Amino acid sequence: MTRANGSPREEGAPFVHPEPARALYIHLPFCRARCAFCDFPVVAGRTVHLHGPYVDALLRELELLFSYFPPDPSHPLRTLYVGGGTPSFFARTEWERLAAGIE
Repeated sequence: MTRANGSPREEGAPFVHPEPARALYIHLPFCRARCAFCDFPVVAGRTVHLHGPYVDALLRELELLFSYFPPDPSHPLRTLYVGGGTPSFFARTEWERLAAGIE
């Protein structure tokens, strides 16, 4: 077997990509209404009361992620994907808290 970079890999050895991840996906599952074509797990309707607790949980998850994979200035985050629901449905204050946690 070979690795993505072409170097040999022992059978049964875990695959480790030679480059650290440079992208992050954040799922925001809230929408005003569910679109007919949507396949994402979302919660539609009056869910504003859930946005703050959800961001709290995301920030705790990011803290855990960064404890295992500390940010590396030599390999900065290149892409931030945000999706799942309707990201513009979130209040600016929740976006600011989330952005501060990612920085």
